[in-house]
Amino acid sequence: MLSKQYIKQGNYIVGLATLLSLSSLFLSSKANALDGLLYSQTASFSNQLTELDGTPVLTLNQYNQQIGQTVTDVKFTITGTLTSSGTVKNTAAQAQTFTVTILPTTFDLMPDGSSPAALRNYGPFSPLDSFTKIGSLKYTSLASNTSANFGPYSINNNSSPTIVIFNQSTDIAGFLGTGTFSFNPSTEIGTSVSGGGGNITTSIMTSASAAITVEYYGTTTTVPFELSYNVGLCSFFSITFGLSWWKRKAHFDKSES
Repeated sequence: MLSKQYIKQGNYIVGLATLLSLSSLFLSSKANALDGLLYSQTASFSNQLTELDGTPVLTLNQYNQQIGQTVTDVKFTITGTLTSSGTVKNTAAQAQTFTVTILPTTFDLMPDGSSPAALRNYGPFSPLDSFTKIGSLKYTSLASNTSANFGPYSINNNSSPTIVIFNQSTDIAGFLGTGTFSFNPSTEIGTSVSGGGGNITTSIMTSASAAITVEYYGTTTTVPFELSYNVGLCSFFSITFGLSWWKRKAHFDKSES
């Protein structure tokens, strides 16, 4: 039978090892929370002739949130360009003065049916109104049966992109996972001719470009590896030493009796 002294000493060693082990867990749990960009992706298309009716599709990835990460914000940045150029012709029997204007009435990126519920239709120039023009040109006394160039004219929102941010957990949940979600572009471009007596023909082409970037922001909890490793080693050797000591004393006591 082990003496009370050995039992006390054994309990002390095992207790010390347990304490070190728990301290390892405690110290390891003292992690660093880092705020910042976790992931970003851009989908885009360039110089697509209008009208656009659902294609080309812009597809983005959901974010596969890792252990220790918490997504706090999902940010979308949308930019776009519309460019028009071509010719106009006066088909009247006499010279005409008139103005040709190209007006975008719709330029939207529409989430498809499988996209997160929080998404809506977004456009580079939202909201479009009667003051948004791709280009406008006045022709003065253009001769009969004469053609003239129109443009090129271009507008973009690169200096003031459309920005949408989601920071509610119920909204963010829809963007987390391993799947994808998509946006379908839609355009409606109008041509206005003011003056000319209805005897003006136009041959103007308009192209559209767009880009949508998603950025996932959040915190990443990291464990200092060196601290965790060193304390873990101390705990391991303490437990090993304690068990070894316990076995030796038990064997010694048995042989003595």
